[in-house]
Amino acid sequence: MLRASEGANDEAIALLRDAAKLEEALPLEYGPPDVVKPTQELLGELLLTQAKPVEAQQAFVRALALTPRRALSLLGLARAATMAGDSTAAAAAYADLRQVWHRADADLPGLSEVTRQPAQTH
Repeated sequence: MLRASEGANDEAIALLRDAAKLEEALPLEYGPPDVVKPTQELLGELLLTQAKPVEAQQAFVRALALTPRRALSLLGLARAATMAGDSTAAAAAYADLRQVWHRADADLPGLSEVTRQPAQTH
């Protein structure tokens, strides 16, 4: 993130991709690694700031494969899919997030964005 703040965006993305590979290679025999923010989620957020929504969407999908239903990864996926024009994936991510946050405090950051989205119809 320091490299990104210095304007070296391509290098920052490459470093995060490498870090994500290392994180994914950690053994899970005693549970998942103690990571404050999953690297794939961080990569997705950085890719969104670089206007690369398709790549960001892929990073958030991978993050959710490793940490299912993680709220910030779902929110990132919904935003990336929206920016990428993938309305089906965006609607599904917002719907999942509405279920996760169904009893969230009203002032939770991102909640108003989620509740503004139309409910998915089947």
